[in-house]
Amino acid sequence: MAEATWYSQGAFCWSELATSDVDRAKVFYTELFGLETDETALPEGGTYVQFQKDGKNVAGLTPLQEQERAQGIPPHWNTYISVEDADLVAKEAEALGGTIVAPAFDVLESGRMAVVMDPTGAAIGFWQAKDHIGAQVYAEDGTLTWWELMTADPKRAIEFYTQLFGYGTQDFPIEQGSYTVLTHKGEQAAGIMKPPAGTPPAWTPYFQVADADATSEKATGLAASPLMPVTERQDVGRFSWITDPQGAVIAFIQPAPRPEQ
Repeated sequence: MAEATWYSQGAFCWSELATSDVDRAKVFYTELFGLETDETALPEGGTYVQFQKDGKNVAGLTPLQEQERAQGIPPHWNTYISVEDADLVAKEAEALGGTIVAPAFDVLESGRMAVVMDPTGAAIGFWQAKDHIGAQVYAEDGTLTWWELMTADPKRAIEFYTQLFGYGTQDFPIEQGSYTVLTHKGEQAAGIMKPPAGTPPAWTPYFQVADADATSEKATGLAASPLMPVTERQDVGRFSWITDPQGAVIAFIQPAPRPEQ
């Protein structure tokens, strides 16, 4: 099990589902990925749900905010990048062409966060950890293993994120043109690519699975809708995109076998 006890600035550290039906979402994701849930009561009422594997935090689950519902924003996954100072990074992001959606604020004793819209229109969260570091386990079956930005302007997005966090880049040719991998401390961290026309800009997390075909079949049985059939890419693996029963987009991947050392 790949476990984390802290994340450095620039590391993708957490994802959180904002949904219209928390109870149904709990059933869907726990059954699909073999997870458990842990719920924490909030001072203002309600609970914050965390998906867990073997007692370790994997991802979050929260109701759509009333403001989001009023604006017609559908269920979606939020992505967070670890930062040392959420206030400072939000201002730096703004100076690089981003738009501050939610200025930095405290989340109880868990941490401090801000939300910014990048220059291409995709929302990204910045997480300054206190008691809650983000995912305690990752890159294992049933946990998050990858994040991907679909945007109509990959070049502008790459400029923004590399300037903000000092990422390295690796470019790979694909059918749609080019796929850019952001690297953090020498490790591949996330991808950026141009989607089909009309696709709104957004970050999407990937869950790791042992069998992508079986997961796809199970997801359909749990009332998910396929957005892309299971696709194989050499040296990457077998992966698919779906919408969950409430309409949130999520991806999963069966990684390609690693070459023997």
